[in-house]
Amino acid sequence: MPFLFPSFTDFMLPSGHWDIHLLSDIFPASVVPHFFSIRCPHPDDVADNCCWRWDRQFSKLMTNVERTRRGISDSLCCDLCDGLFESVLHVLRDCPPARVIWDTIVQPSVRMRFFSLDVSEWLMENISSVSTSNPYKLAWNLLFSSCSWQIWKIRNDRVFANINHDPSIVLSRCLSWATNYANLYHPHYSAVNAVSGLGTIGGVLRDSAGSWISGFCRNIGFSDALTAELWAIHDGLELAWNNGFFTLQVRSDCSMVISLITNPNTTSSSHTLVRTIANLCRRAWSLEYTWVPRETNRPADFLAKHVPPDDFSFLMFEQPPCFITDLLSRDVHGSSYCKVRSS
Repeated sequence: MPFLFPSFTDFMLPSGHWDIHLLSDIFPASVVPHFFSIRCPHPDDVADNCCWRWDRQFSKLMTNVERTRRGISDSLCCDLCDGLFESVLHVLRDCPPARVIWDTIVQPSVRMRFFSLDVSEWLMENISSVSTSNPYKLAWNLLFSSCSWQIWKIRNDRVFANINHDPSIVLSRCLSWATNYANLYHPHYSAVNAVSGLGTIGGVLRDSAGSWISGFCRNIGFSDALTAELWAIHDGLELAWNNGFFTLQVRSDCSMVISLITNPNTTSSSHTLVRTIANLCRRAWSLEYTWVPRETNRPADFLAKHVPPDDFSFLMFEQPPCFITDLLSRDVHGSSYCKVRSS
């Protein structure tokens, strides 16, 4: 290993990007893609903040079993049941308030397996399932996660504040949150594979007549859809600036991203890329952000979906690839995705 105590900057190129060759020499191939959706550290960044992290294996969920193990409680028992240990699985699945929710949404055909798995199997099997074979037609991992979170919240309300919640209202909240997540991470926001979690981005620079100026795409490794959209706008702005275009109309089909980057408080955002884009916007240029329907974003979408899977370099196209020429032609005679006006 070339460094005994490496810092993040040791894995960066002078250009400010990750050094994929050095990362590949040190980390397993399965780990390297995790770096590329994370922006490299920059001197202009604000100081890091502490954040709360919930262990994905639920081994650190603060049940009475865990509290007793840490010496901060003398009772292993559930406060809502007689004599039963308050384990993670009991809290999230088997305790009566939790069981009422699961009995409502878990299909009879899988109910026996659902209630017999140990905690690790139960968690991993359910958060990995994207099946929509439920009455609500929602991806099961989204519904399962929403219900688990609401079950934990209502339990804390009941134990610590003596607040009881109507199960039907709790279920309604679960469905609302799951639906919200489904809308947020719908594939039309970006090219993030729902199974692997790997993301790609693409963008197009066009003049005011709709003619091609340049295009780009790249892999961003493991990501979520919101981060992918932010990376696409970030890279598009950098490309436009480097090409000398200082009056831009930026179009995106993700209303949440438009809202985030036009918010007056972007410089204090908890999302690094939002703060970075805010810094880019302070340069000496004129920017306008506009939401557009999905149909007008297809050239950029096609670029994102044609990134070679093992190539993490920034791919730029001086000429439009053959697989999007028809889309570009239709856009010129109708709605275009992104227009760049030279000042």
